[in-house]
Amino acid sequence: MKRILFWKVLFVQVVVIAFALVLFGAYQAGAIRSFCFVVLLPLLVSAILSGIVYWSMRKRLEALSGFTRAIAGGEFQRRLIVHRRDVTSRLKEDLNTMAESLADQIRDLQGRMTTLELALTGMADGVLILDPSGRVAFSNNALRTLFGVPGDSGGKPFLEAVRHHGLAILINRAMQERSPLTGELELLFPIKAFVAASILPIIKESMREDVHLGTAVIIRDITKIRDVERVRKDFVANVSHELKTPIAAIRGFAETLLDGAMNDKEEASGFLGVIQSHAARLQRLVDDLLTLSRIELGAVSFSMASHDVGPLIEDAVQLIKPQADAKQVAITIKTDPGLQPVHADRDRIAQVLLNLLDNAVKFAPPGGAVWVLARNAEDKKVKSYEDEKELAPSQHPIFNASGDFIEISIEDTGPGIPPQLIPRLGERFYRVDPARSRELGGTGLGLAIVKHLLQAHGSSLVIENARRGGTIVSLRLSVSPSLSRGSCP
Repeated sequence: MKRILFWKVLFVQVVVIAFALVLFGAYQAGAIRSFCFVVLLPLLVSAILSGIVYWSMRKRLEALSGFTRAIAGGEFQRRLIVHRRDVTSRLKEDLNTMAESLADQIRDLQGRMTTLELALTGMADGVLILDPSGRVAFSNNALRTLFGVPGDSGGKPFLEAVRHHGLAILINRAMQERSPLTGELELLFPIKAFVAASILPIIKESMREDVHLGTAVIIRDITKIRDVERVRKDFVANVSHELKTPIAAIRGFAETLLDGAMNDKEEASGFLGVIQSHAARLQRLVDDLLTLSRIELGAVSFSMASHDVGPLIEDAVQLIKPQADAKQVAITIKTDPGLQPVHADRDRIAQVLLNLLDNAVKFAPPGGAVWVLARNAEDKKVKSYEDEKELAPSQHPIFNASGDFIEISIEDTGPGIPPQLIPRLGERFYRVDPARSRELGGTGLGLAIVKHLLQAHGSSLVIENARRGGTIVSLRLSVSPSLSRGSCP
């Protein structure tokens, strides 16, 4: 463009000089008599032509300048109009091409940013992005749930949005040291959880000085991992304790017999009875451990078929009746006459019912009662025996109803269970009252086995305290083959 402008100005100067020479020749010829006229006229013509060129070029340059300012302001749809081939036409075409290229790149960048934001928003891990000054630039749903961060926290200082002193210490340390840091934190509000925090300062390396662009914070909920670790530690400790107690008793009584107690037949017989009792306890413990392990590994096969619920319950009650009679515990069975057959493994469900009835009888006081209720399930509320007595069968909202599940509830008049301990029932070796459970001969694995057997049937165990005391344990069995699984998960 400079070259074209140079040639235009040169052309004007040549014209002016040529005109001056013509006038000078005319003056020599005597056509112009005044020397001042010869000098001023060329200067006047030169000024007029230069002004025309200047204003024309200024107008075009102002248009180009306005266009570039519009592009810088984000108006990528603006285009320059090329009327004819002139000194700026090539430049206009180049600027239009540049604007189109920038618009395409901006659209591509915006698409990538949207995709990235959607990915970060949908992540299960919490994500927090801070700007160099420590203000919130981005936070996803998971982080807002864990820390109770309001949705309009963008631009706020970190401590104002995420009020956690431990996390603030990690972030400040990472920003000062400009190096990644990790740590584990305990959250108490708005939810109780254990989280693992990873702090990553975002640094742009340069030849002169590294530039801190911000800080990325990744929060992972490790509550379940902590729970698994706790269960594993409890399992190891409980297995050690459960094995140690009978082994110590067997060893102690055996040593006593070897020290001479065998000569006293009556005393020796008592010691041998104790040894036999503890050996039987060890056998039950080993059998339950092996059963639980086989179920968890999927090594237990299930023979799924249709079975009537009534005979299943009656068989389980007959097996537990001697134990109930010894404590004078009355067992009452109440079933809906219109119950549909369940799709299940008969032996495994019998094992579940026997285990639950055994627990109910064990923890019911002498002279207490146990009720077994079976119904078509349509509502989610667990009904107790007292609820059943309030309405006649024809008036009951779920009696004779057609449903996809059969609900079996076992209620006892025992001491009940503290509500905060109910979620832990089903853990291996967990007991609400360890001393009493061992006294009654339990291994602490019964409910764990029941839980896994029901999971294999697509069911689960619901445990609640009855209104008048005692415990209600309920399970649901499918009446449709499509809703029941035939193999252990």
